Amino acid sequence: MDIAEQIRQHLPRNPTKTVPLIDDYCSFYRSLFSDVRNYEYFKYLHLGLISTVKRKSLPGISKIVNVSSQGLHHFQDLRKP
Repeated sequence: MDIAEQIRQHLPRNPTKTVPLIDDYCSFYRSLFSDVRNYEYFKYLHLGLISTVKRKSLPGISKIVNVSSQGLHHFQDLRKP
């Protein structure tokens, strides 16, 4: 199914793929996330943690995985009501 069809039917989009190891590991936690963006940031955070970057800070990880550091920060700051 293409993206336009998903939008017309109001279906959630599929998460972007990363490294197969990360995708397989994180798939067990997919049901914990109602928003696909949060699940993607969860995967990006794991990808950054196993990367070769020396400082495992959110800005450093965001540069390695090529995503917004603000998005990673918002993911890290999620709180359950």
